[in-house]
Amino acid sequence: MAEHLDFTVPAPYEHTIIKNDLFFVGAHDADLEVFDIVMKTDYHSSYNSYLLRCGDRIVLIDTSKDKFFNQFVDRVNSGLKAFGAEGITDFVVLHTEMDHSGALAKMIDRYPEAKIYCSGQAHIYLEKIHNRSFANVTEIKNDCTIDIGGRSFEFYVNPLVHWPDTIQVYVREMCALFTCDVFGAHYCYPPYIPTNSVFDLSGYDDAMQYYFNAIFGPLPKATMNCIESLDRIDGQIDVCCTSHGPLLKEADFKKVKEMYREWTAHTLRPKTKDTLIVYVSAYGFTEEIAHAIGASLALQGKSVDFINLNGRGADGTAEVMGMLPEYRSLLLGSSTLLNDALPQIWDVARSLNMHVHEGLMVGTFGSFGWSQGKAQTNLSQRFEQVALNEPLHPLRVRFRASASEIEDAKEWGNQFAIALSGGEPTRFLPEVAEDYEPEVKYTKKQRWRCIICNHVEVSIGPPLSVCSVCGAQGADIWELVEDEEMGELERPFEGHIVVIGAGAAGVSSVQTIRRYNTKARVTLISGESCLPYNRINLTHALSSPDMAKGQDFFLHPAQWYEQNNINLLLSCYVEGIDSSAKKLQLTICHTECASMEGENVRVCEYDELAYDKLIIATGAKAFVPYPDVIERENVFALRTVDDFWNIYSCIKRTISKNKRKCNVTFVGGGILALEAASALAMDRSDCKVSIIERSSALLPIQLGYDTDLSNHLLSVIESHNVDVHLGTTVLDFKPEENGPITTLVLDNGAEQDVDVLLFSVGIRANVSLASSMGLETQRGIICDQYLRPFMNGIPVDDIFVAGDCAQCLDVFTAPLWGCAMMEGEVAGLNCAAHEPIKKFEGRRFPATLHAFSTEIFSVGNVKTESNTVLNRSSSQQRRKLVYDGDRLCGGVLIGENTICQTLNRAVNTGQSLAKSACLLGK
Repeated sequence: MAEHLDFTVPAPYEHTIIKNDLFFVGAHDADLEVFDIVMKTDYHSSYNSYLLRCGDRIVLIDTSKDKFFNQFVDRVNSGLKAFGAEGITDFVVLHTEMDHSGALAKMIDRYPEAKIYCSGQAHIYLEKIHNRSFANVTEIKNDCTIDIGGRSFEFYVNPLVHWPDTIQVYVREMCALFTCDVFGAHYCYPPYIPTNSVFDLSGYDDAMQYYFNAIFGPLPKATMNCIESLDRIDGQIDVCCTSHGPLLKEADFKKVKEMYREWTAHTLRPKTKDTLIVYVSAYGFTEEIAHAIGASLALQGKSVDFINLNGRGADGTAEVMGMLPEYRSLLLGSSTLLNDALPQIWDVARSLNMHVHEGLMVGTFGSFGWSQGKAQTNLSQRFEQVALNEPLHPLRVRFRASASEIEDAKEWGNQFAIALSGGEPTRFLPEVAEDYEPEVKYTKKQRWRCIICNHVEVSIGPPLSVCSVCGAQGADIWELVEDEEMGELERPFEGHIVVIGAGAAGVSSVQTIRRYNTKARVTLISGESCLPYNRINLTHALSSPDMAKGQDFFLHPAQWYEQNNINLLLSCYVEGIDSSAKKLQLTICHTECASMEGENVRVCEYDELAYDKLIIATGAKAFVPYPDVIERENVFALRTVDDFWNIYSCIKRTISKNKRKCNVTFVGGGILALEAASALAMDRSDCKVSIIERSSALLPIQLGYDTDLSNHLLSVIESHNVDVHLGTTVLDFKPEENGPITTLVLDNGAEQDVDVLLFSVGIRANVSLASSMGLETQRGIICDQYLRPFMNGIPVDDIFVAGDCAQCLDVFTAPLWGCAMMEGEVAGLNCAAHEPIKKFEGRRFPATLHAFSTEIFSVGNVKTESNTVLNRSSSQQRRKLVYDGDRLCGGVLIGENTICQTLNRAVNTGQSLAKSACLLGK
């Protein structure tokens, strides 16, 4: 029997105990009748917030609408009193919509030292919503785990469920999952925790399905991705803490999740029918056109169904939208009334959604009389607004169609059938204005390249997500890849291609080989013991070590190499190359259990490997100017995943041994050092960070020795309690006897205590292998634009180089991830073909910094001397444009990412001052 409810709860407001160390402290809205203007809330709602005790930390997950601040804060204070706590130490923001974050600013004002955990998009939205900056923000990456007070907070970033900023978090030790809006309902239930099942509550199932239909129904792919990401949780879930409505106990959570899965799968089900023709017709003229088009489609073997909406209202729209997921295309026919489409057709057009109906092919037709026949023009504009594919110009007929016009309608249907089959129509093509850019109307999936790291993703229009490789975000960091669309090469190389090195260039090369060539035998050699990984994220992982083993850390899962027939050799070292015999001398290492003691030992085997073509992508190693110092147990350079785990373990041991914060000092203040320092200083409370930089300015190359930009960045870093010593070098290192370095002697006479010492003063290309086989080297392996190395002044036809080890004489290269990816593509394509077919064109690759809650984007030559410089500054942002004569040669953005692609393109094309000065903004 359903439980009937009284939705009101009188003051005083107190916390509700969910389980040990977990309280409900949200607010209920018993008078709410409409949410977000469009959603009816017959059962009102609640704004759920949760207070957690985690050791000596007090965590608040989400807040409430600001309107209910008094109710909310009463419950928070009640919970703090029950915990015996003075205040909140950590905020977790699942989503920034005002019903989640409306009270956050006031709470931060009360607890200004508290940390904030949120997605990168949420960080941006918070500052724009509240018109203020927030300190102590940790931007969450997908599948990362953060220890807060001894409890594991496992984060899942699921953009567009239902905003781009949405995350979920599972607190393993509490067996509690916090799902944000997912699995909730606008249902005011003051006890918050049902006695039995939520489905015993009167009207709950209706409220929950209506909530799903309104919020998640339009976003089926994102919703299914979210469900599947939460499926990966391998721990017990006793309670699902939603953002609205009652909490879900284990059985209810499983039931609701499966209901969401079923509803979403229904929307995503395969399309089994071809065309749905929906029309209204005052005198039958538009209906005649509809059936002429339908008959033509049927003759082409397309299945066709008709819906006549004459005299229908909302029920007609509901019928159309309920049927539409089964169809590959939709045609809307309308006569014209007052120069517009009829309301029944407009209701259908307004119900179209770029996410739900992605890939739907559309068209419009109809008859008109004494007006200008704008019904079809307006409907066509609606199709463009929701990014649907309209292959033909709208078909219009004045009054009733003549016999010849009926034939035109049949031919229009025939051309539509051609488009629906993947062909190219030859008649009734859309009119294109001279200044129209076709790529602006995105109607199909295309390849988009991150301008920062060259990572490629496939989507309709620029990806909304954060780049999974470099962490850059915003639509402006993506550029459309102008593919040659070669497919399989006409003459693919069928021999054995071996790639030495499994970093960005090596993996990019094998990806490209397999994209164009499925016949060659491919071997990828890595000296490391784990799958090829995203080196860029090593610095960020210092704050969350699980990032260094989560699925997003690796460039591909193991099965990808198997599926693409790529032989991946791990822990394999190339000791020599015999280019005349085309053989590699290998040392292959693995771990075995030896003797009765059961100790693991490293066993090495020696072998030869023949090749027909070779790609050398050996990368670079960290440069350490003091070789004897790096041998000390607490001195490191962060370059590999093994380096990362050694650093992480050393910090952990030091804290455990000394029972205090770990003093971490960086020698060198480049991008990697600043990102690592940010991870330790902002995201951990157990480290004290210092930076020693010999230059008088931070990031001198990326900021162009610009005093204003350097001082701005310096103030940002120092605001996070990081000590920065500019214009300073280390004169001496004082160690314990046969032990770690404990003190640094600086050239200004000061001494610096150190527990962990990290060098970040540049890299050196790994060229010894190439040099030993007679290839020409300088700072890298010298190569031509086909990336062929030189031997005795002549390019070697069957060997290519790529990545940080390459030095192309004819074009600009840089030791950046994006450059390595692009070189890997060129080397891979040239290996996949019988003869080299692509040159490396080079470009000015941007450098980026994401650290200390700010962003820096720098591209090109940004040195100020002898150049014309334009600047614009605000309290949090900087823009700088540098000109060589009249041509833009470089630019810097600090604190924003809205014009990254535009600036990158302008620098690489050398735009004139007159054309590019507008990039400074107003």
